[in-house]
Formats: sequence, C-alpha cells, structure tokens
Amino acid sequence: MQVAIRDFVRSYNQRHEATVLLTSHYMDDVVALCPRIIVIDRGKLIHDGDLRQLIKTMDPDKRVSFTLTQPISEDELARLGTLLARDGQRITLRVGEREVAGVIGRLLGELKAADLAIEDPPLEDVLRVMFGKSRDRGGDGEAA
Repeated sequence: MQVAIRDFVRSYNQRHEATVLLTSHYMDDVVALCPRIIVIDRGKLIHDGDLRQLIKTMDPDKRVSFTLTQPISEDELARLGTLLARDGQRITLRVGEREVAGVIGRLLGELKAADLAIEDPPLEDVLRVMFGKSRDRGGDGEAA
C-alpha cells in the first residue's frame, strides 16, 4: 500500500506539475519523493534545499556493505573503515568519501568480497547530526 501511495503522489506531481508538501517522520517516503527538503527545528528553518546536498554536507562518508568469501583479520578490517555492523561474513563499514574507491578496489581485488553495496548514510542519521548541530548553535542542548 505504501508503494502505491508513493506512486500516486509521484504521478500526480508529474502529471499536474503540482507542488506537493509532504510532512513525514518516515524517512523512506522523504527519500523516495522529495528532491528538495525543508527542515524546521523548534520553529527555526535550518535547511531548505537539495536532499542529496544535505546528506553530502552533513555526512559525506559512505556505507559499504559486502560479504566476505574468505576470513579477514580485525586489523585488516579496521584499515578499510569503521565497523558499523557484522553478521557472520556480512559486514558494513563507514568509509570516508575519498577512500571509497581504494577500499572497493581492495575488497573486489585481493579480498574477493561479494554482494557489494555502496550507500549514503540513512537520512535518519543525517538529521540526527543536523539537529544536534542546530542545538549546539544556541538551543537548549536537548538530545535529538
């Protein structure tokens, strides 16, 4: 049902060149439907612009997920990036934007990794950082 609603909103927007205001705490809808995002925190506008630029500005690192086909030492793993998750041979690392190409080369070459995926950080994480910075600039210090 959720996909059907997204498809309807996207189709309506394109057919009628209509502006659609989506207010949501469900970030999958935001990512799927909104190239532009407006973020308001405690009544103050803290971002109005491109969603992808917001993500790149707040957290340019990538999430690299892969499945190992051979064991790897913890030291070797740490040289690739920051471990975010490990489920058996399935690993997700946080990798700096500038290091992604080199890490991918090593994973596919010498480490023979499989099922490789490179993603931006989840929007929830980006907004958590953003709200924290907004409060650091004069808010009440309450955690997001």
